[in-house]
Amino acid sequence: MHQNSRRIALAIASLFCMMNTACTTIKPVYGGPEASIASQLAPGDRVRITLINDRSKEINVTAVDKTGIKGTIYKASTTQRKGAIVEEEWADVFSVETVKISPVKTAGAAVGIVAAMPFLALGAVFMGAGY
Repeated sequence: MHQNSRRIALAIASLFCMMNTACTTIKPVYGGPEASIASQLAPGDRVRITLINDRSKEINVTAVDKTGIKGTIYKASTTQRKGAIVEEEWADVFSVETVKISPVKTAGAAVGIVAAMPFLALGAVFMGAGY
């Protein structure tokens, strides 16, 4: 019975992990003669910046203008501390992508997970019965 309890606990833990995962949408931001990248971004946006030296940063935008972009690091890495202030000149930026949480995709995933719960329970019963 101990092994079955462990399997059920693992299934429940996996379910909660999946339910707490939000779906994100990442879209590139394009500049052109009619609209600059700066005009498409605003303070509060979350963006992923790839620099010309191939490094990338995910930041929360605090200011954006014709010369560059400013913000704070959203995700920490081995070389970046979360919350650190970032200032990048447009000349050093290779690409910019917006990062947005999609409530529709997240809700769809949650509904799918809830719908799968009876099947998980049924599988746990059959696994415990030795089938």
